Amino acid sequence: MTYRDNTRTVVMFDMDGLLVDSEPLWLEAETAVMARLGADWTPADQVQLLGGSLNRTVRYLLGKARRPASPGQIAEWLMSGIAGLVRDHGVPVRPGARELLAEVAAAGLPHALVTSSERRFMDVVLASTGLGFDALVCADDVGATKPDPEPYLLAAKLLGADPAGGIALEDSPNGVASAEAAGCQVIAVPSLVPIEPAPGRTVVRSLLDLHVTPDGISPRTSSTRPRTGLRPARRRPGSRRPVRMRGECRAGGGGGDAERGLGGRGASLHGHRDVGAAGGRRRVGGDEQHLGGDPDRHDRAGDGNWCRELLRIVNPPVSVHLLLVGGLGVELGVGARPGL
Repeated sequence: MTYRDNTRTVVMFDMDGLLVDSEPLWLEAETAVMARLGADWTPADQVQLLGGSLNRTVRYLLGKARRPASPGQIAEWLMSGIAGLVRDHGVPVRPGARELLAEVAAAGLPHALVTSSERRFMDVVLASTGLGFDALVCADDVGATKPDPEPYLLAAKLLGADPAGGIALEDSPNGVASAEAAGCQVIAVPSLVPIEPAPGRTVVRSLLDLHVTPDGISPRTSSTRPRTGLRPARRRPGSRRPVRMRGECRAGGGGGDAERGLGGRGASLHGHRDVGAAGGRRRVGGDEQHLGGDPDRHDRAGDGNWCRELLRIVNPPVSVHLLLVGGLGVELGVGARPGL
């Protein structure tokens, strides 16, 4: 499902939990604040605040505190703590975030960052990661933060677009509610809390599952999913050709994709190993192994130590078919045995 608009498509990104994996840092900072307040803090408490504002967080912390402190003190402890953690240690960018932002920019789609975090924290995250946007909206810019629609309405305005022409990417229920209330189409990538699909809302597991075109963003299909795997080493002049290994793994007859070939689809593996010319023909696991070249040397190239090691690794739950063609390439087929 690709989101389109008759006028202008814009893309708006949440920050915490979607583009950067800041939740462990928030947990550390909140735990330190609660220690000063004489109380414990757990991941279950953190989930209660996912996608919320600083004011809401401070109220929650005060509700658990066993020592007196003002809201201003707690806010300062928390924000100085989290900003210091990012400055000192950085913050991990989530898988696929940089690639997706690069695709959005290459497609010419205006894009904004829309976060409930304070500007102080947003700025240190952007400085640490180097992520860039055409517009920025944080908690300091609005009167009401998520789940109120104001942050997304403001972001669309800054991008010069109707919110109905906007695609919002979120990881939390609060963020989803904010974007949908603003009229945006939503792509949810849940982090700590599950999010269900709904009309106008697509749910994917990872930013890596998304594909960008000039018309918008859609989940990747088999034709748009990037290939992965090791590439054969480049051959140096005068060196022997490497054996190139390509494989397909199938287990069971069910439908659907699986990264490692389970459920009916295959996964390609690429690697290399230098071998000399080989020859001969023999059976391995009931299938025929073809070896080209000198038949007296097939033992070294075809079923030498590396082949025996390969068979040891994949046996007993699968059967293996190896095909060596003229010492130039190996086809590896791995098929499930009956009863798997």
